[in-house]
Amino acid sequence: MNILFISNLYPAYEGHSIQEITYALHNFVKEWNKSHNVIVFRPYFIPSKKKTSFPSEVNIDNVTIYNVPVYKIPKSNIYFTKNIIKKIKSINFIPEKVICHHSSSFLWGYKIADKFNADFIVGIHNSDLKEYNKKYIKIFDKAKKIACRSKSIQSRFVEKYPQFKTKTFIANSGIDKNEIESKDFFYNKINSWKNKDKINFITVSLLQKLKNIDINLKALSKLEYKSWSYTIIGDGEEREYSENLVEELNLSGKINFLGMKERNEVLEYLKKSDVFIMISAPETFGLAYLEAMAKANIVIGAKGWGIDGIIEDRKNGFLIEPRNVEATVSVLNNLFRNGFHEARDILTNTYYTINEYTNEKMAKMYLDNII
Repeated sequence: MNILFISNLYPAYEGHSIQEITYALHNFVKEWNKSHNVIVFRPYFIPSKKKTSFPSEVNIDNVTIYNVPVYKIPKSNIYFTKNIIKKIKSINFIPEKVICHHSSSFLWGYKIADKFNADFIVGIHNSDLKEYNKKYIKIFDKAKKIACRSKSIQSRFVEKYPQFKTKTFIANSGIDKNEIESKDFFYNKINSWKNKDKINFITVSLLQKLKNIDINLKALSKLEYKSWSYTIIGDGEEREYSENLVEELNLSGKINFLGMKERNEVLEYLKKSDVFIMISAPETFGLAYLEAMAKANIVIGAKGWGIDGIIEDRKNGFLIEPRNVEATVSVLNNLFRNGFHEARDILTNTYYTINEYTNEKMAKMYLDNII
């Protein structure tokens, strides 16, 4: 089967930083490409016809990705669609499925699918649901299936567009099964909580307002217990504000801002950490949650967003209302008081949960829903 995948959320080149771009969509595609023919078109928007740093064609994990500029000029949608169709014909690739993730690519995908009489599938992310948009009605009507990137996104989508409920399915992310630590590693991590004299918290993300790093800092400053450290990996617009807040809260020496790190380095930090905290909202999904779970971290996420649906509160992690300092303080203090008992139950369940969310299983589930 020939599959054409279009999304501006795709990595532009091998080694594209995980703090800048998600690899979640690539994880679907590389699995499909093992038994089907998949090519990717990645549009990126620039103000005028000028050179960019993105190569026009790259290969990541045997997947061919075409980086295609979209200039902010009149009729750019028409030019982009024609360019893709021309390229598809030049490589003798006739798509049977056209899959588009993110609303910026819906119109192009719809027109290309119509041109080749292919099945049209759209992928819904949180940013696609900011407001009801009448122009999408025609797009959703033509779509064979609508992939919602989390349980919470599916609920919000159906609330806005109830007429398309039967077309929707949940397309959760997965993780490389080889990155999931062994049962023995989890057992040792659980045992380390018996006499733990210090809890190591960690967040891996772009430092944006929606990540609510300030709430984490304020909650940590109010803990009854003082034996902890907090590592923040990533960079962004909120870094300066966060660093100033650390000074204001007298937390210097306990908070480590590490900036951007290579993925292998991130995974090593996660192995050494105890609790991954990212009460992010709004949030589409967040592959970092799964990566933290795979390294036997107790995961704390946002109730009603992203990871909610995979994390079940107090079963295999914790879910907290976004921007609720007192609720965050309560959960963190409880980890100090009842750490071993919480870790024993939560990390045992985490091990079995994360093994159900491998790239292979999630990619197959996605494909089964659109065939």
